[in-house]
Amino acid sequence: MMSLRSFRDPVLVALSLVALWQVLHHIAGDSAITAPAPTLTHLWEMIGQARFLPHLRETGLAFLQALAIACGGGILIGVVLGGHRLTGEVAEPILVGLYSVPKITLYPVILLLFGLGMPAKVAFGALHGIIPVVLFTMNAVRNVNRTYLRTGRTMRLAPMQTAWFILIPATLPEIFTGLRMNQSISCIKSS
Repeated sequence: MMSLRSFRDPVLVALSLVALWQVLHHIAGDSAITAPAPTLTHLWEMIGQARFLPHLRETGLAFLQALAIACGGGILIGVVLGGHRLTGEVAEPILVGLYSVPKITLYPVILLLFGLGMPAKVAFGALHGIIPVVLFTMNAVRNVNRTYLRTGRTMRLAPMQTAWFILIPATLPEIFTGLRMNQSISCIKSS
């Protein structure tokens, strides 16, 4: 059962942010920042309009597609790179360097390749989310305790049994860390 405190803390943070917003409006004026009440009223009116739902649906669909591509592709690429040490060592600095490039600089290339619309949104969201998943998965596969793998060979486990009973349980915590990062990044970038 959830405690009252678990609901109280987020409410206090939200109220504090709204109070800070009101203070900033009072200090800076209406030309710099709008007051919370008119902004929330406008938001409520926007949500009530019929044209709001199709946009919400398209954004949600773009997010889910980008998330699926980044998760599936990232895990697949990460397992392959983590399983082959030389390829992973060559690819890791390239991926880290590519991830540090501001993705907005790649947006014109994405627009040229995918055009305007849903495919570009999905590609942009997936591009942002796939690299953390690849890096976390690659490192998870690389860091599997070699004793577990030797034990699997001693027990004469088939490759699928080794993957199911050794690799998946050993790598899941790190892979889920990458997936959690991917979820938040894809959400921001695909909308």
